[in-house]
Amino acid sequence: MSALWAGNPGQVGAPMPAPEGESRHLLSPRQLEVLELMAKGLTNREIAGVLGIAAGTVKNYVSAIIEAMDVTNRTEAAVALAELGLGRASAAPPDAGEAERATFRVAGFGDRPAIAVLPFDDLGAPGEQAHLADGLVEDLITRLAGYRWFPIIARNSTFTYKGRAVDVRQVSRELGARYVVEGSVRADAGRVRVSVQLVDGASARHVLAERYDRALADLFELQDELVEDIVGALDPAVSLLERVRAARKNPSDLSVWEHLSRGMFYVYRGRREDLSQARELFEQALERDSYFAAAWAGLSQTHCFDLFYGYSEDRPRSLGEAIRAAERSAECDPGDPVAHGTLALVRALAQQTDAAITAFEHAIELNPSYGIACWGLAALNLQAERIEEARELVARAMRLSPHDPVMHMMLGFLSLVHCASGEFEEGLAVARRSIQVRPDLPFGYALEAACCIELSRPEEASGAWQQLRRLAPTFRPGVLVTFAPPRVRERLETIWRSLD
Repeated sequence: MSALWAGNPGQVGAPMPAPEGESRHLLSPRQLEVLELMAKGLTNREIAGVLGIAAGTVKNYVSAIIEAMDVTNRTEAAVALAELGLGRASAAPPDAGEAERATFRVAGFGDRPAIAVLPFDDLGAPGEQAHLADGLVEDLITRLAGYRWFPIIARNSTFTYKGRAVDVRQVSRELGARYVVEGSVRADAGRVRVSVQLVDGASARHVLAERYDRALADLFELQDELVEDIVGALDPAVSLLERVRAARKNPSDLSVWEHLSRGMFYVYRGRREDLSQARELFEQALERDSYFAAAWAGLSQTHCFDLFYGYSEDRPRSLGEAIRAAERSAECDPGDPVAHGTLALVRALAQQTDAAITAFEHAIELNPSYGIACWGLAALNLQAERIEEARELVARAMRLSPHDPVMHMMLGFLSLVHCASGEFEEGLAVARRSIQVRPDLPFGYALEAACCIELSRPEEASGAWQQLRRLAPTFRPGVLVTFAPPRVRERLETIWRSLD
Protein backbone atom coordinates (compact mmCIF):
# COMPACT_ATOMS: atom_id res chain seq x y z
CA MET A 1 0.00 0.00 0.00
CA SER A 2 1.31 3.42 -0.88
CA ALA A 3 2.73 5.62 1.84
CA LEU A 4 0.81 8.54 0.29
CA TRP A 5 -2.67 7.28 0.98
CA ALA A 6 -4.64 7.87 4.13
CA GLY A 7 -8.19 7.95 5.42
CA ASN A 8 -11.29 5.81 5.46
CA PRO A 9 -11.21 3.13 2.73
CA GLY A 10 -14.77 3.98 1.79
CA GLN A 11 -14.65 7.77 1.78
CA VAL A 12 -15.09 9.80 -1.39
CA GLY A 13 -12.72 12.63 -2.15
CA ALA A 14 -13.15 15.95 -3.94
CA PRO A 15 -12.78 16.35 -7.74
CA MET A 16 -9.35 15.35 -8.97
CA PRO A 17 -6.72 18.09 -9.03
CA ALA A 18 -4.07 18.18 -11.70
CA PRO A 19 -0.84 17.56 -9.76
CA GLU A 20 -0.01 13.87 -9.59
CA GLY A 21 1.27 14.02 -6.01
CA GLU A 22 -2.03 15.43 -4.78
CA SER A 23 -4.18 13.08 -6.81
CA ARG A 24 -2.95 10.06 -4.91
CA HIS A 25 -4.51 11.38 -1.72
CA LEU A 26 -7.99 10.96 -3.20
CA LEU A 27 -8.02 7.19 -3.29
CA SER A 28 -7.68 4.83 -0.37
CA PRO A 29 -5.33 1.84 -0.76
CA ARG A 30 -8.24 -0.48 -1.51
CA GLN A 31 -9.78 1.95 -4.00
CA LEU A 32 -6.54 2.18 -5.95
CA GLU A 33 -6.28 -1.63 -6.00
CA VAL A 34 -9.79 -1.80 -7.45
CA LEU A 35 -8.96 0.92 -9.98
CA GLU A 36 -5.82 -0.88 -11.15
CA LEU A 37 -7.81 -4.08 -11.66
CA MET A 38 -10.52 -2.16 -13.52
CA ALA A 39 -7.80 -0.84 -15.83
CA LYS A 40 -6.70 -4.43 -16.49
CA GLY A 41 -10.23 -5.13 -17.79
CA LEU A 42 -11.50 -7.27 -14.91
CA THR A 43 -15.21 -7.35 -14.12
CA ASN A 44 -16.58 -6.59 -10.67
CA ARG A 45 -16.99 -10.29 -9.99
CA GLU A 46 -13.41 -11.02 -11.08
CA ILE A 47 -12.08 -8.15 -8.94
CA ALA A 48 -14.01 -9.54 -5.99
CA GLY A 49 -12.35 -12.92 -6.53
CA VAL A 50 -8.87 -11.41 -6.65
CA LEU A 51 -9.28 -9.25 -3.54
CA GLY A 52 -11.42 -11.68 -1.54
CA ILE A 53 -14.35 -9.29 -1.08
CA ALA A 54 -18.01 -9.32 -2.14
CA ALA A 55 -18.99 -8.24 -5.66
CA GLY A 56 -21.40 -5.71 -4.13
CA THR A 57 -18.54 -4.18 -2.19
CA VAL A 58 -16.53 -3.85 -5.42
CA LYS A 59 -19.49 -2.07 -7.03
CA ASN A 60 -19.51 0.44 -4.18
CA TYR A 61 -15.78 0.99 -4.57
CA VAL A 62 -16.17 1.55 -8.31
CA SER A 63 -18.87 4.18 -7.74
CA ALA A 64 -16.71 5.95 -5.15
CA ILE A 65 -13.68 5.88 -7.48
CA ILE A 66 -15.62 7.37 -10.40
CA GLU A 67 -16.95 10.16 -8.18
CA ALA A 68 -13.59 10.85 -6.55
CA MET A 69 -11.80 11.03 -9.91
CA ASP A 70 -14.52 13.26 -11.41
CA VAL A 71 -15.07 10.95 -14.40
CA THR A 72 -18.24 9.38 -15.78
CA ASN A 73 -17.37 5.70 -16.29
CA ARG A 74 -14.86 2.91 -15.77
CA THR A 75 -13.06 3.53 -19.06
CA GLU A 76 -12.38 7.17 -18.25
CA ALA A 77 -11.15 6.17 -14.80
CA ALA A 78 -8.70 3.70 -16.37
CA VAL A 79 -7.46 6.37 -18.79
CA ALA A 80 -6.93 8.79 -15.91
CA LEU A 81 -4.98 6.11 -14.06
CA ALA A 82 -2.62 5.70 -17.02
CA GLU A 83 -2.25 9.46 -17.61
CA LEU A 84 -1.43 10.24 -13.99
CA GLY A 85 0.84 7.25 -13.56
CA LEU A 86 -0.85 6.27 -10.30
CA GLY A 87 -0.48 2.56 -10.88
CA ARG A 88 2.76 2.46 -12.80
CA ALA A 89 5.60 0.46 -11.35
CA SER A 90 9.25 1.27 -11.63
CA ALA A 91 10.28 -1.21 -14.32
CA ALA A 92 13.89 -2.20 -14.63
CA PRO A 93 15.69 -0.53 -17.55
CA PRO A 94 17.06 -2.78 -20.31
CA ASP A 95 20.65 -2.24 -19.17
CA ALA A 96 19.94 -2.92 -15.48
CA GLY A 97 21.97 -5.49 -13.59
CA GLU A 98 20.52 -8.75 -12.30
CA ALA A 99 20.04 -7.41 -8.76
CA GLU A 100 18.16 -4.37 -10.05
CA ARG A 101 15.96 -6.46 -12.35
CA ALA A 102 15.18 -8.78 -9.46
CA THR A 103 13.75 -5.98 -7.32
CA PHE A 104 11.62 -3.95 -9.76
CA ARG A 105 8.02 -3.56 -8.72
CA VAL A 106 5.27 -5.08 -10.80
CA ALA A 107 2.34 -2.84 -11.67
CA GLY A 108 -0.91 -3.21 -9.79
CA PHE A 109 -2.30 -3.79 -6.29
CA GLY A 110 -0.67 -0.77 -4.71
CA ASP A 111 2.55 -2.02 -3.15
CA ARG A 112 1.24 -5.45 -2.18
CA PRO A 113 2.73 -8.34 -4.19
CA ALA A 114 0.24 -10.35 -6.20
CA ILE A 115 0.46 -14.10 -6.82
CA ALA A 116 -0.54 -15.85 -10.03
CA VAL A 117 -1.13 -19.61 -10.06
CA LEU A 118 -0.65 -20.91 -13.59
CA PRO A 119 -2.42 -24.07 -14.84
CA PHE A 120 -0.42 -27.12 -13.81
CA ASP A 121 0.91 -29.46 -16.51
CA ASP A 122 -0.93 -32.78 -16.57
CA LEU A 123 1.78 -35.37 -17.20
CA GLY A 124 -0.31 -38.48 -16.59
CA ALA A 125 -2.08 -40.71 -19.05
CA PRO A 126 -5.60 -39.60 -20.06
CA GLY A 127 -8.26 -41.09 -17.81
CA GLU A 128 -10.41 -40.43 -14.83
CA GLN A 129 -7.71 -38.21 -13.24
CA ALA A 130 -7.46 -35.95 -16.27
CA HIS A 131 -9.03 -33.00 -14.47
CA LEU A 132 -7.08 -33.34 -11.23
CA ALA A 133 -4.53 -30.72 -12.27
CA ASP A 134 -7.16 -28.10 -13.12
CA GLY A 135 -9.17 -28.80 -10.00
CA LEU A 136 -6.07 -28.55 -7.85
CA VAL A 137 -5.16 -25.15 -9.30
CA GLU A 138 -8.69 -23.82 -8.89
CA ASP A 139 -8.70 -24.84 -5.24
CA LEU A 140 -5.23 -23.36 -4.75
CA ILE A 141 -6.42 -20.00 -6.09
CA THR A 142 -9.44 -20.07 -3.79
CA ARG A 143 -7.45 -21.07 -0.74
CA LEU A 144 -4.63 -18.57 -1.30
CA ALA A 145 -7.21 -15.82 -1.61
CA GLY A 146 -8.23 -16.69 1.94
CA TYR A 147 -4.99 -15.22 3.28
CA ARG A 148 -6.12 -11.73 2.20
CA TRP A 149 -2.62 -10.24 2.58
CA PHE A 150 -1.64 -11.13 -0.99
CA PRO A 151 -3.91 -10.41 -3.97
CA ILE A 152 -4.46 -13.56 -6.06
CA ILE A 153 -4.92 -13.27 -9.82
CA ALA A 154 -8.29 -14.63 -10.92
CA ARG A 155 -8.61 -18.03 -12.63
CA ASN A 156 -10.03 -16.51 -15.81
CA SER A 157 -6.79 -14.61 -16.31
CA THR A 158 -4.29 -17.32 -15.41
CA PHE A 159 -6.01 -20.08 -17.40
CA THR A 160 -5.46 -18.17 -20.63
CA TYR A 161 -1.92 -19.59 -20.40
CA LYS A 162 -3.10 -23.20 -20.28
CA GLY A 163 -1.22 -25.42 -22.70
CA ARG A 164 1.22 -22.68 -23.67
CA ALA A 165 4.98 -22.49 -23.18
CA VAL A 166 5.41 -19.27 -21.22
CA ASP A 167 8.16 -16.97 -20.02
CA VAL A 168 7.54 -16.40 -16.32
CA ARG A 169 8.84 -12.83 -16.51
CA GLN A 170 6.41 -12.03 -19.31
CA VAL A 171 3.54 -13.62 -17.39
CA SER A 172 4.53 -11.58 -14.34
CA ARG A 173 4.40 -8.34 -16.31
CA GLU A 174 1.18 -9.17 -18.14
CA LEU A 175 -0.72 -10.20 -15.02
CA GLY A 176 0.89 -7.72 -12.64
CA ALA A 177 2.00 -10.54 -10.32
CA ARG A 178 5.31 -10.42 -8.49
CA TYR A 179 5.18 -14.16 -7.77
CA VAL A 180 4.16 -16.98 -10.09
CA VAL A 181 3.25 -20.51 -9.02
CA GLU A 182 3.68 -23.29 -11.57
CA GLY A 183 3.62 -27.05 -11.28
CA SER A 184 2.79 -30.44 -12.70
CA VAL A 185 0.66 -33.46 -11.81
CA ARG A 186 1.48 -37.06 -12.71
CA ALA A 187 -0.93 -39.86 -11.80
CA ASP A 188 0.04 -43.46 -12.47
CA ALA A 189 -0.39 -46.93 -10.91
CA GLY A 190 -2.53 -45.78 -8.02
CA ARG A 191 -0.28 -42.89 -6.97
CA VAL A 192 -0.04 -39.20 -7.76
CA ARG A 193 2.99 -36.90 -7.71
CA VAL A 194 2.55 -33.14 -7.60
CA SER A 195 5.51 -30.81 -8.13
CA VAL A 196 5.13 -27.12 -7.27
CA GLN A 197 7.50 -24.20 -7.82
CA LEU A 198 7.23 -20.63 -6.56
CA VAL A 199 9.03 -18.24 -8.91
CA ASP A 200 10.02 -14.61 -8.47
CA GLY A 201 8.46 -13.09 -11.58
CA ALA A 202 11.02 -10.31 -11.91
CA SER A 203 14.11 -12.50 -11.98
CA ALA A 204 12.59 -15.90 -12.92
CA ARG A 205 14.42 -17.38 -9.94
CA HIS A 206 12.89 -20.35 -8.17
CA VAL A 207 12.12 -19.41 -4.58
CA LEU A 208 10.57 -22.68 -3.45
CA ALA A 209 10.28 -26.15 -4.95
CA GLU A 210 8.22 -28.88 -3.29
CA ARG A 211 7.15 -32.37 -4.31
CA TYR A 212 4.19 -34.27 -2.89
CA ASP A 213 3.65 -38.01 -3.35
CA ARG A 214 0.28 -39.47 -2.37
CA ALA A 215 -1.78 -42.60 -2.82
CA LEU A 216 -4.49 -42.01 -5.38
CA ALA A 217 -7.70 -42.62 -3.41
CA ASP A 218 -10.74 -40.36 -3.09
CA LEU A 219 -10.02 -37.45 -5.45
CA PHE A 220 -11.77 -34.77 -3.42
CA GLU A 221 -10.09 -35.82 -0.18
CA LEU A 222 -6.73 -36.04 -1.96
CA GLN A 223 -7.21 -32.61 -3.51
CA ASP A 224 -8.08 -31.03 -0.15
CA GLU A 225 -5.01 -32.55 1.48
CA LEU A 226 -2.68 -31.41 -1.29
CA VAL A 227 -4.08 -27.88 -1.30
CA GLU A 228 -3.61 -27.60 2.48
CA ASP A 229 0.01 -28.68 2.23
CA ILE A 230 0.89 -26.56 -0.80
CA VAL A 231 -0.66 -23.37 0.55
CA GLY A 232 1.02 -24.00 3.89
CA ALA A 233 4.39 -24.03 2.11
CA LEU A 234 3.76 -21.09 -0.25
CA ASP A 235 2.54 -18.45 2.18
CA PRO A 236 5.57 -18.46 4.53
CA ALA A 237 7.91 -18.43 1.52
CA VAL A 238 6.29 -15.32 0.02
CA SER A 239 6.02 -13.63 3.41
CA LEU A 240 9.71 -14.28 4.09
CA LEU A 241 10.75 -12.75 0.77
CA GLU A 242 8.65 -9.66 1.43
CA ARG A 243 10.13 -9.26 4.90
CA VAL A 244 13.65 -9.52 3.47
CA ARG A 245 12.86 -7.04 0.68
CA ALA A 246 11.54 -4.51 3.20
CA ALA A 247 14.43 -5.07 5.62
CA ARG A 248 16.92 -4.14 2.87
CA LYS A 249 15.24 -0.84 1.98
CA ASN A 250 16.00 2.59 3.34
CA PRO A 251 13.44 3.22 6.12
CA SER A 252 12.57 6.60 4.60
CA ASP A 253 11.50 4.89 1.36
CA LEU A 254 9.11 2.36 2.89
CA SER A 255 5.50 2.19 1.75
CA VAL A 256 2.68 1.19 4.09
CA TRP A 257 2.91 -2.45 2.94
CA GLU A 258 6.68 -2.41 3.38
CA HIS A 259 6.31 -1.00 6.89
CA LEU A 260 4.21 -4.08 7.65
CA SER A 261 6.69 -6.49 6.06
CA ARG A 262 9.66 -4.88 7.79
CA GLY A 263 7.75 -4.92 11.08
CA MET A 264 7.07 -8.65 10.75
CA PHE A 265 10.77 -9.15 10.01
CA TYR A 266 11.53 -7.77 13.48
CA VAL A 267 8.63 -9.60 15.14
CA TYR A 268 9.97 -12.96 14.05
CA ARG A 269 13.49 -12.14 15.22
CA GLY A 270 11.86 -12.12 18.62
CA ARG A 271 14.31 -10.19 20.80
CA ARG A 272 13.09 -7.45 23.13
CA GLU A 273 14.65 -4.65 21.07
CA ASP A 274 13.29 -6.19 17.85
CA LEU A 275 9.74 -6.15 19.16
CA SER A 276 10.13 -2.49 20.09
CA GLN A 277 11.35 -1.72 16.57
CA ALA A 278 8.45 -3.66 15.07
CA ARG A 279 5.96 -1.66 17.13
CA GLU A 280 7.35 1.58 15.76
CA LEU A 281 7.01 0.33 12.18
CA PHE A 282 3.41 -0.83 12.65
CA GLU A 283 2.52 2.48 14.28
CA GLN A 284 4.07 4.37 11.36
CA ALA A 285 2.02 2.26 8.94
CA LEU A 286 -1.14 3.02 10.89
CA GLU A 287 -0.39 6.74 10.89
CA ARG A 288 -0.68 6.56 7.10
CA ASP A 289 -3.55 4.08 6.91
CA SER A 290 -5.50 3.68 10.15
CA TYR A 291 -7.69 0.98 8.54
CA PHE A 292 -4.78 -1.38 7.76
CA ALA A 293 -5.98 -4.54 9.54
CA ALA A 294 -2.69 -6.40 9.08
CA ALA A 295 -0.72 -3.63 10.82
CA TRP A 296 -3.13 -3.68 13.78
CA ALA A 297 -2.68 -7.47 13.98
CA GLY A 298 1.11 -7.07 13.86
CA LEU A 299 1.00 -4.46 16.60
CA SER A 300 -1.04 -6.83 18.77
CA GLN A 301 1.43 -9.64 18.14
CA THR A 302 4.36 -7.55 19.41
CA HIS A 303 2.65 -7.36 22.79
CA CYS A 304 1.79 -11.07 22.67
CA PHE A 305 5.44 -11.95 22.02
CA ASP A 306 6.48 -9.71 24.93
CA LEU A 307 4.29 -11.92 27.09
CA PHE A 308 5.40 -15.19 25.49
CA TYR A 309 9.09 -14.47 25.99
CA GLY A 310 8.67 -12.99 29.46
CA TYR A 311 9.92 -9.54 28.37
CA SER A 312 6.96 -7.54 29.61
CA GLU A 313 7.47 -5.66 32.85
CA ASP A 314 3.78 -4.76 33.03
CA ARG A 315 1.82 -7.81 31.93
CA PRO A 316 -1.71 -6.35 32.42
CA ARG A 317 -0.75 -3.35 30.30
CA SER A 318 0.80 -5.52 27.56
CA LEU A 319 -2.28 -7.72 27.47
CA GLY A 320 -4.56 -4.69 27.31
CA GLU A 321 -2.61 -3.23 24.39
CA ALA A 322 -2.67 -6.61 22.62
CA ILE A 323 -6.44 -6.89 23.02
CA ARG A 324 -7.08 -3.34 21.82
CA ALA A 325 -5.02 -3.75 18.66
CA ALA A 326 -6.45 -7.22 17.87
CA GLU A 327 -10.02 -6.00 18.20
CA ARG A 328 -9.23 -3.07 15.92
CA SER A 329 -7.73 -5.44 13.35
CA ALA A 330 -10.89 -7.57 13.24
CA GLU A 331 -13.04 -4.43 12.96
CA CYS A 332 -11.03 -3.15 10.00
CA ASP A 333 -11.25 -6.43 8.04
CA PRO A 334 -13.81 -8.94 9.36
CA GLY A 335 -12.77 -11.39 6.64
CA ASP A 336 -9.06 -11.52 7.50
CA PRO A 337 -8.15 -14.86 9.14
CA VAL A 338 -4.97 -13.38 10.64
CA ALA A 339 -7.04 -10.69 12.36
CA HIS A 340 -9.29 -13.34 13.90
CA GLY A 341 -6.35 -15.60 14.74
CA THR A 342 -4.66 -12.73 16.57
CA LEU A 343 -7.89 -11.89 18.37
CA ALA A 344 -8.20 -15.54 19.40
CA LEU A 345 -4.66 -15.51 20.76
CA VAL A 346 -5.20 -12.48 22.98
CA ARG A 347 -8.51 -13.87 24.22
CA ALA A 348 -6.70 -17.06 25.15
CA LEU A 349 -4.06 -15.05 27.01
CA ALA A 350 -6.88 -13.25 28.82
CA GLN A 351 -8.30 -16.65 29.87
CA GLN A 352 -11.44 -16.08 27.77
CA THR A 353 -11.33 -19.67 26.62
CA ASP A 354 -14.73 -20.04 24.93
CA ALA A 355 -14.31 -16.79 23.01
CA ALA A 356 -10.78 -17.83 22.00
CA ILE A 357 -11.96 -21.19 20.67
CA THR A 358 -14.71 -19.50 18.64
CA ALA A 359 -12.24 -17.02 17.14
CA PHE A 360 -9.66 -19.71 16.30
CA GLU A 361 -12.35 -21.83 14.64
CA HIS A 362 -13.56 -18.82 12.65
CA ALA A 363 -10.00 -18.09 11.51
CA ILE A 364 -9.65 -21.70 10.31
CA GLU A 365 -13.02 -21.48 8.57
CA LEU A 366 -11.77 -18.42 6.70
CA ASN A 367 -8.48 -20.15 5.85
CA PRO A 368 -8.24 -23.91 6.45
CA SER A 369 -4.48 -23.76 5.83
CA TYR A 370 -3.91 -21.39 8.75
CA GLY A 371 -1.43 -23.40 10.81
CA ILE A 372 -1.07 -20.85 13.62
CA ALA A 373 -4.79 -21.11 14.38
CA CYS A 374 -4.48 -24.91 14.62
CA TRP A 375 -1.60 -24.39 17.05
CA GLY A 376 -3.79 -22.05 19.10
CA LEU A 377 -6.52 -24.68 19.36
CA ALA A 378 -3.85 -27.21 20.35
CA ALA A 379 -2.80 -24.95 23.24
CA LEU A 380 -6.36 -24.67 24.54
CA ASN A 381 -6.81 -28.42 24.31
CA LEU A 382 -3.63 -29.00 26.29
CA GLN A 383 -4.78 -26.56 28.94
CA ALA A 384 -7.95 -28.64 29.31
CA GLU A 385 -5.86 -31.86 29.54
CA ARG A 386 -7.08 -33.11 26.18
CA ILE A 387 -3.54 -34.13 25.44
CA GLU A 388 -4.04 -36.35 22.40
CA GLU A 389 -6.21 -33.71 20.71
CA ALA A 390 -3.47 -31.17 21.42
CA ARG A 391 -0.83 -33.49 19.98
CA GLU A 392 -2.82 -34.01 16.76
CA LEU A 393 -3.54 -30.30 16.32
CA VAL A 394 0.06 -29.15 16.79
CA ALA A 395 1.19 -31.86 14.37
CA ARG A 396 -1.31 -30.53 11.85
CA ALA A 397 -0.09 -26.97 12.42
CA MET A 398 3.50 -28.02 11.76
CA ARG A 399 2.47 -29.93 8.63
CA LEU A 400 0.45 -26.98 7.29
CA SER A 401 3.28 -24.51 7.83
CA PRO A 402 6.56 -26.43 7.72
CA HIS A 403 8.61 -23.27 7.13
CA ASP A 404 6.81 -21.11 9.67
CA PRO A 405 8.96 -18.39 11.28
CA VAL A 406 7.63 -19.41 14.72
CA MET A 407 8.43 -23.09 14.22
CA HIS A 408 10.73 -22.94 17.27
CA MET A 409 7.67 -22.05 19.37
CA MET A 410 5.59 -24.84 17.85
CA LEU A 411 8.38 -27.27 18.67
CA GLY A 412 8.56 -25.89 22.19
CA PHE A 413 4.83 -26.42 22.57
CA LEU A 414 5.16 -30.00 21.31
CA SER A 415 7.84 -30.50 23.96
CA LEU A 416 5.34 -29.25 26.52
CA VAL A 417 2.80 -31.81 25.25
CA HIS A 418 5.35 -34.57 25.79
CA CYS A 419 6.04 -33.30 29.30
CA ALA A 420 2.34 -33.37 30.06
CA SER A 421 2.32 -37.01 28.96
CA GLY A 422 5.38 -37.89 31.07
CA GLU A 423 7.40 -38.46 27.88
CA PHE A 424 10.49 -36.56 28.99
CA GLU A 425 12.97 -38.18 26.59
CA GLU A 426 10.76 -37.16 23.69
CA GLY A 427 10.20 -33.75 25.25
CA LEU A 428 13.94 -33.21 25.57
CA ALA A 429 14.57 -34.19 21.95
CA VAL A 430 11.93 -31.77 20.69
CA ALA A 431 13.12 -28.96 22.98
CA ARG A 432 16.60 -29.35 21.49
CA ARG A 433 15.13 -29.21 17.99
CA SER A 434 13.53 -25.91 18.99
CA ILE A 435 16.94 -24.65 20.12
CA GLN A 436 18.50 -25.72 16.83
CA VAL A 437 15.95 -23.59 14.98
CA ARG A 438 16.45 -20.52 17.21
CA PRO A 439 19.53 -20.87 19.45
CA ASP A 440 19.39 -17.13 20.20
CA LEU A 441 16.08 -17.25 22.12
CA PRO A 442 15.44 -18.54 25.65
CA PHE A 443 12.26 -20.49 24.89
CA GLY A 444 13.77 -23.92 24.20
CA TYR A 445 16.41 -23.79 26.93
CA ALA A 446 13.79 -23.52 29.66
CA LEU A 447 12.10 -26.71 28.43
CA GLU A 448 15.43 -28.48 27.92
CA ALA A 449 16.40 -27.74 31.52
CA ALA A 450 13.07 -29.00 32.88
CA CYS A 451 13.25 -32.24 30.91
CA CYS A 452 16.83 -32.85 32.06
CA ILE A 453 15.78 -32.49 35.70
CA GLU A 454 12.96 -34.99 35.21
CA LEU A 455 15.46 -37.36 33.61
CA SER A 456 17.93 -36.97 36.52
CA ARG A 457 20.52 -35.11 34.45
CA PRO A 458 21.22 -32.12 36.72
CA GLU A 459 24.46 -31.05 35.03
CA GLU A 460 22.79 -30.83 31.63
CA ALA A 461 19.90 -28.96 33.20
CA SER A 462 22.27 -26.48 34.80
CA GLY A 463 24.07 -25.95 31.49
CA ALA A 464 20.82 -25.23 29.67
CA TRP A 465 19.69 -22.81 32.37
CA GLN A 466 23.02 -20.97 32.35
CA GLN A 467 22.72 -20.54 28.57
CA LEU A 468 19.19 -19.20 29.04
CA ARG A 469 20.43 -16.65 31.58
CA ARG A 470 23.23 -15.54 29.26
CA LEU A 471 20.64 -14.85 26.59
CA ALA A 472 18.00 -13.35 28.87
CA PRO A 473 19.26 -12.35 32.34
CA THR A 474 15.79 -11.15 33.37
CA PHE A 475 13.86 -14.00 31.75
CA ARG A 476 10.58 -14.98 33.39
CA PRO A 477 8.59 -18.01 32.21
CA GLY A 478 5.76 -15.63 31.38
CA VAL A 479 3.04 -17.37 29.43
CA LEU A 480 5.32 -20.20 28.36
CA VAL A 481 3.33 -22.42 30.71
CA THR A 482 0.00 -20.59 30.57
CA PHE A 483 -1.48 -23.34 28.45
CA ALA A 484 0.01 -26.21 30.42
CA PRO A 485 -2.35 -28.17 32.70
CA PRO A 486 -2.10 -26.89 36.33
CA ARG A 487 -0.17 -29.95 37.53
CA VAL A 488 2.43 -29.51 34.78
CA ARG A 489 2.67 -25.75 35.26
CA GLU A 490 3.29 -26.10 38.99
CA ARG A 491 5.99 -28.72 38.41
CA LEU A 492 7.79 -26.64 35.77
CA GLU A 493 7.73 -23.50 37.88
CA THR A 494 9.17 -25.46 40.81
CA ILE A 495 12.01 -26.78 38.64
CA TRP A 496 12.87 -23.34 37.25
CA ARG A 497 12.92 -21.77 40.71
CA SER A 498 15.33 -24.47 41.86
CA LEU A 499 17.70 -23.71 39.00
CA ASP A 500 17.98 -19.97 39.71
